[in-house]
Amino acid sequence: MKKEPIRWLTRGALIDEGAHTAVYPYIKLRNILTKEDCRKAALEETQPFENEFGRDAVQPFYDLLWELNNRAGVFTSHCGASGPEFRPYPKEWACGIGTHIIFLPRKYKEQNSLQACEGIVDNLGRTLASSSSARESSAIGRWIQISAVHVNYYCEEFDAGSGILREVSTLRRGFGCQLLLAGAGATRPEAATRWGETCSFIGEVLAPVKAAPPAEPFDHSLHFRLI
Repeated sequence: MKKEPIRWLTRGALIDEGAHTAVYPYIKLRNILTKEDCRKAALEETQPFENEFGRDAVQPFYDLLWELNNRAGVFTSHCGASGPEFRPYPKEWACGIGTHIIFLPRKYKEQNSLQACEGIVDNLGRTLASSSSARESSAIGRWIQISAVHVNYYCEEFDAGSGILREVSTLRRGFGCQLLLAGAGATRPEAATRWGETCSFIGEVLAPVKAAPPAEPFDHSLHFRLI
């Protein structure tokens, strides 16, 4: 029997926000070299959540940032958090909590390739969809969308031998991947709990899927002259 699609896990279309498209290097998430750095990097976005729901409620998001930043093929570059007006799908929920994480391929050539980024998106989607917990959970009030996204990169010179970008000055149009995470409920605390569970679900699925040897945290200072 053919399995039904997981309705709360969706594959989005290519995201192009025009003038609002993500620009990299992005100074806020440049120094995630330890787990503690995740909160420091994201706090400008997540402080309202901490103020409203407490630090423990937001910790699963920081843990997920760390997990993504230690993948062999990608690193995190941007994140954002929803405002009080946010309503996830389906619209009948009274309250919603949402965040997004943009992550980029570590390989320079893949940052120029829509096909490569869509491959990363598809691979992540298959990994999440194949998890037994994804099938067994009713996932009420939880929502995940994975998409390729346009990114504007500032760079000038690439050293093919070392794999290091020597300069940061000229804009080029490229691609990355975006992960949208949301929780919904009758109240904001209920929505926050479901959002945190969504973050934890992804982190728990990804944790065992490690390349050997384990990837090192992505150190932006070795790849870019930061601006």
